[in-house]
Amino acid sequence: MVADFETLEIFLDFIATRVNQIREGKVTAQTMSEELGQNKAYINKIENKRSKPSIDGLYYILDYLNTPVSVFFDKDVEMPSELVELIELSKKLTPEEMKLIIDMCKHLNKNKA
Repeated sequence: MVADFETLEIFLDFIATRVNQIREGKVTAQTMSEELGQNKAYINKIENKRSKPSIDGLYYILDYLNTPVSVFFDKDVEMPSELVELIELSKKLTPEEMKLIIDMCKHLNKNKA
């Protein structure tokens, strides 16, 4: 389900949490900030809700993290980085291999709500 936010505060909290969730373990906030051409505290301020990114800024953050907008804003995606990796890896599979992955996912999800 693509996120639906009741208030601006909830929306900004989601962005802060999601950026941190996707970035953490891959790159430091300072390195990412600098590589985006921003001051070294840029990402840290966003993640700590002391600043909010512009639309352009969010676009560049998602591009840097190789995360599609649809994945970023999907509340049902608990592990967005892993989903993006799975999608990228699946692009190299044959149709038969893709069918095996789909069948495996169906089997793993069989008893889940």
